[in-house]
Amino acid sequence: MGGYRPRVRRALAPLLVAAGCAAAVAVLAADDAPGWLAWCPAWLRVPLAAALGAAGAWWAEALATGHQAAVERDQPAVDRLGEHLGRRAELPGIGSPGADPLLLRVHPAAPTEPPGGELPPFVERDVGDRVRQQLRGAATDGGFLVLVGNSCVGKTRLLYEATREVLPDFAVLAPDLGDGGLVEAIADASFPLPKLVVWLDELQRFLPGPYFVPDERAGHAPLSAGAVRRLLQAPTPVVIVGTLWPEYFSELRATEPDPESATGLPKPRYPQAVDILDAGVRHIAVHSFSRAEREAAAALADRDPRLGQAVADPDYNVTESLAGAPQLMRRYRQATDAQKAVLDAAVDARRLGIRSPLTGELLGAAARGYLTAHHPDDTWFDTAVAELTSTARRDDRATAPLIELLSADRRTVTGYAVADYLLQQLARERRADRVPAVTWQALVERTEDDIDAYRLLRSAEDRMLYRIAEDLRFRRAARSRRAAEDLARSLVRQGRTAEALQALRVHVPEPRAAGRLAEMLAEAGRADEAAELLRDGAELDTHAASRLTRLLGEQGHLDELRSRAAAGDQDAELELAKHLKLAGRYDEAVPHLRRLAAAGVAIAAVRLAGILTMRGPEGDEEARQVLRPAADRGDATARWHLSSLLESKEHRDELRTRADAGDLQAADRLATALGREGRVDELRQRADAGDAKARLVLAGLLDRQDDGAGADDAVAELRARADAGDEDARRILNVRLRNNRDIDALRDRVAAGDADCVRPLATLLAERGRTDEALALLQPPADDGHTLAAHDLAQLLIRLDRLPELHRRADSGDRTAALQLANAYTERDRPADAAEVLRPYAADKVAASKLARLLARTDRVDEAVEVLRPHAEAGDESAIEETTSLLRKAGRTDDALALLRVRADARLPYAAHRLLDTLFSARGIEALYEEVHAGTEDAAEYLLNTLTREGAAEEADRLRTEGFEPPPRGPL
Repeated sequence: MGGYRPRVRRALAPLLVAAGCAAAVAVLAADDAPGWLAWCPAWLRVPLAAALGAAGAWWAEALATGHQAAVERDQPAVDRLGEHLGRRAELPGIGSPGADPLLLRVHPAAPTEPPGGELPPFVERDVGDRVRQQLRGAATDGGFLVLVGNSCVGKTRLLYEATREVLPDFAVLAPDLGDGGLVEAIADASFPLPKLVVWLDELQRFLPGPYFVPDERAGHAPLSAGAVRRLLQAPTPVVIVGTLWPEYFSELRATEPDPESATGLPKPRYPQAVDILDAGVRHIAVHSFSRAEREAAAALADRDPRLGQAVADPDYNVTESLAGAPQLMRRYRQATDAQKAVLDAAVDARRLGIRSPLTGELLGAAARGYLTAHHPDDTWFDTAVAELTSTARRDDRATAPLIELLSADRRTVTGYAVADYLLQQLARERRADRVPAVTWQALVERTEDDIDAYRLLRSAEDRMLYRIAEDLRFRRAARSRRAAEDLARSLVRQGRTAEALQALRVHVPEPRAAGRLAEMLAEAGRADEAAELLRDGAELDTHAASRLTRLLGEQGHLDELRSRAAAGDQDAELELAKHLKLAGRYDEAVPHLRRLAAAGVAIAAVRLAGILTMRGPEGDEEARQVLRPAADRGDATARWHLSSLLESKEHRDELRTRADAGDLQAADRLATALGREGRVDELRQRADAGDAKARLVLAGLLDRQDDGAGADDAVAELRARADAGDEDARRILNVRLRNNRDIDALRDRVAAGDADCVRPLATLLAERGRTDEALALLQPPADDGHTLAAHDLAQLLIRLDRLPELHRRADSGDRTAALQLANAYTERDRPADAAEVLRPYAADKVAASKLARLLARTDRVDEAVEVLRPHAEAGDESAIEETTSLLRKAGRTDDALALLRVRADARLPYAAHRLLDTLFSARGIEALYEEVHAGTEDAAEYLLNTLTREGAAEEADRLRTEGFEPPPRGPL
C-alpha cells in the first residue's frame, strides 16, 4: 500500500487562463479571421482583442495571487512534515511494512531463546471488538479514540493491530512526543489530506496541561481543541488515536473550586485539555490480561516461546512479562547504591512535579541525597548512568531503566527519563517516602522551568515543608509578577509587610505596588494598614484613590470620604452617598446624588431615583426626570428603572416611544403591561413587528382564552404563529393540545413535522388502548436515538409484557431499552437476566452502576468491582464511591485504599477526602502523617483539624506555624 506526502500545488490554472487568452487574442488580431468570426466586423476585432488580453491578464494575475497565498499558507505545514519524515519519502500506510510498530512506540518484547526481532503473536483482547467497532465507525466520518490503562497492559499493541486490520488503507502520522505543533500545522493547511491516522501514543505529552513539556527549539507546542475539530471535520476521514495512564486521564479531567462561580460549581483544572478530551473522544479502558486472555495466550505459546514464559510467570501479567517488566524491576532491585540513587532521585523528581527532561546536572546533584557512601567527585554518576541506559546486552534490549532524551537533531543528550513501567511502579511504592534535604535543595536550585517550579512549590506546601516552599516562592517571584504577588500575599499573612512590598516592586512600579499590597492587607483583615498605604499613593495614582475610596466606605470612615468629596473626588462622593443611603440618611445622600447625576454619573441617577420614589407621585415624576438623561445615553440600569416608572397609562406613550426606538427594557415593560391589560391587538401588532417579548406574552394570552369560539380562534392563531416559526406559540400550543387531550390536533402537528408532539400523542393513544399506534409512533424517534421516546417505548412494551421485543431492542444497541429491561427483570426477581442484559453496556457508567449493584446482591463482589473499575479509574466520583464501598464491605480495605491512593495522587479532591476518611477510621492518625509526607491534597489541613479535634491543639498549632523539615539524607 502506498503512503502520502503533500506537494506544493503547481500554478496550472493561471497558465491555462493566460494561454487561452493569448490564443483568443491572436485569433482576433489575425488578418485572415476564421469563418466563424464573420459576425464580428474588422473594426471591432482590435479593441476586442485588447480588452480580452487585459481581462485575461487580470484574471491570470488574480489566480496566480490566490495560488501564491495558498502556497505560502501551506508551506509551513509542508516544511514541518518534511522535517518529520526526514529521509523517508512519504507517510507510511498503517497497513504497510513501513509502519514499524517500534516507531509507533509499541513496547519491544524482552528477548528469549531463540532471539528474534519480531513482535510476539497478538493475543485477542476482551475489549478488541469494542476498539474495532469504534474504528469502523470512524473510518468514514473520522473520530477520536483513546485507550486508558496502566503501563504495559498492551494499549499501544492493541491500537496497532486494530488500526492495521480496520484501517489498512489509511496513512499514519506519528509525531515525536510533545510535537502537537506538527498536528496543528497539518490541521491548518489547505492541501487535501489522505485518509489519515494521527498516532498520539502517550497523549498526555501532547495536551495542554501538567505533562506537556515545551521545546521551542524542536517547535513543539500543545495540541488545541480547534485543531482536533478541524481534523475531524476534514473532507477525508481522519482518525486520531491515543493512549493514557488512568492517573493522567484523571488529573487532566480534574476539577477545582471556582471562587468566581455564582453556582458554587467547580471548574476544570486544565480547561484546554478538557476541551480536547470532550471533543467527541471515545475512551476505552484496557486492563491486564483476564483469565480468558491468559488462556488465549497459552494456546499460542507453541508459536513463540516468549508467550509461554509470559503465561507461566507467577509474578507478572502476560503483557508486563512480554514488555520486560520482570527484567526491568530486577535491574532496579539489584542495582548498586549509586544506580539506585539515580533512579530514586529521578522518580522523586517526577513525583514532586518536574516534567521537563531531567538534566545530568540536576539528576546528579539530586541523587547525592540517596548515596550511602562518600563520593568526592562525579565519576560515580557517569558510571551509574552508563549502566542504567545500557541496552547493549541482549537481555537489556527492552529493559533500560533510564532513557536518554535526545535533541531535535538527535546528536545531543538533553536529559533523562525513567522507563514508564518503572516510573509508575516506583512512584506508587515511594509515594510516602520523604525526600532528603539534599535532593530538595538540588531540585530547588536547578529547576529552571517556571511551571515545574510551581509544581515543586505546591508539592512542598502539601508536605508542610514551609521553609522549602518559601525558598521556591522567592526564586519564582524574581521571574514572574504572578509569583511575586503570591509571595507577597504569603508574607502579608505572616506580618512581613516590608518584604511583601519589596517583592511586588520587582514587577510593579510605584505607587501601584503599594496599592496592590494594600489590597492584600485588606483581604487579610488589616484595613487600617491598607488605608495608610493607599493614602500615600492616592494623589498620584487613580487606582490607589479608587481602592482607598472603597476601603473607607467599607470601614465606615464617612468623615474622610466627605473631605475627599469636598475636594472634588467624585468616586469618594459616590461612595459617601451610597453608605449614607444604606444607613437610611436619605436627606444627606440626596444632595450628593443630585450633583453626581447632573455630572452624568448614571449610577448616581439610579440611586437618587430610588430615594425619590419613596416620596409618592411627586417623587416619581422627579425620578423620571433624573433617569431620562442616563437612559438616553444608553445606561441599561437607568432604562430599566425608568421603564418601570412609565408603565402607568398616563405615561404609556413615552414607554411606547422608547420601545419603538430600540430600548429593550422599555419593550419588555410595555409587553408585560399590555398582557396584564389584555391588549391582544397591540400585542399582535408588536409581535408581528418582531418584538420577542410581545410574542411570548401574546402566546400566553391566547392560551388563556378558553371559552367557546374565542378559544377556537386562539388555538387557530397559535397554530398559525407556530407554523410561521414562533417558538413560544408552538410550545404553548403543544401544551394546550396535550392538556385538552386533543388526539386529532396532536396527530396533525406530528404530520406537520412537530417532533415534540410525538410523545404526548403516543401517551394519549396508549391510554385509550390504541397501543399499536402508540408503538408505531414511538419507534422511529427511538431508533434515531431520542432518549425520551426510547424510554416511553420501553415502558409501554413492559406494560404490555412484550419483553422479548424489548430484549431485541437492547441487543441491537438501544441503551435505554437495556436499562429499562434490566429494571423490569429486577422487579420480577430475575437478577441474573437483568445482569446479562446490562453486561454489553458496562462501558456506560449508569449501566455499570446498576450491573455492579446486581452482582453485589449475589455476593459477586469481585465482578462488581471489575465492572466499576474503568469508571473509577477515569475519575468518576460515584464509581469511586461505589467501588470503595463494595471493597470495604467485603473486608478488602487495602484494595479500597490502593484505588483511592491512585486517584488522590492524580489530585482528585473527592478521592483525597475519601482516602483520608478511610485511612483515619481504619488506621488512626499516624496514617494521616504518612499522607502529608506523600503530598496528598488537603491532607495537611485534614491532619491539623484532626489533631485539634483529638485534643492535640498545641501540636496542630506548632505544625501550622513550623511545618516539617526534610530528613538530611536517604528516605525515611
